[in-house]
Amino acid sequence: GSGSDLYAIRQYFSSDHHHHIDWKATAKTSRLMVREFTRDDEWRVSIIFDARVNDSSAADADIPQKFERAITFAASLVTYFIEVGAEVRLRTADEDSGFGTSQAHHFAMLRTLAQLAPKVSDSEDAPVGEDDWARGLEVLIAADGSTSLFSPSAERSHSR
Repeated sequence: GSGSDLYAIRQYFSSDHHHHIDWKATAKTSRLMVREFTRDDEWRVSIIFDARVNDSSAADADIPQKFERAITFAASLVTYFIEVGAEVRLRTADEDSGFGTSQAHHFAMLRTLAQLAPKVSDSEDAPVGEDDWARGLEVLIAADGSTSLFSPSAERSHSR
């Protein structure tokens, strides 16, 4: 994890960051050893992409550009949270990726985002997934580029 409490000292792997090398243990064992830390908390992030646009907004000439910015924003959030070690889930009207941290999971979510298109809907139903919030940070991205952040400790914490 990326916490501050020491969990273990183990043998170095080529994928380990060199800043985690424990030089004292390395000198004692004559092998490269690294410090492993506990994770401070479980990071779970759900990114919910609502691709619906209402009839009046669908006629707006800026919707395709706003939609592409929203897709780019969602992709950058997916990438950021995967890189910092969070468990990330992408939900759309048609798919739920489930939580994951792997590179394959990352690319599957990016592929899903790349295939999304705005859907004209006059429905006033709740956005995808808003009825069953999971624990962790939730980011709702609408087709017009507006976003809402939710966390378990607060109701709607930020809206843009």
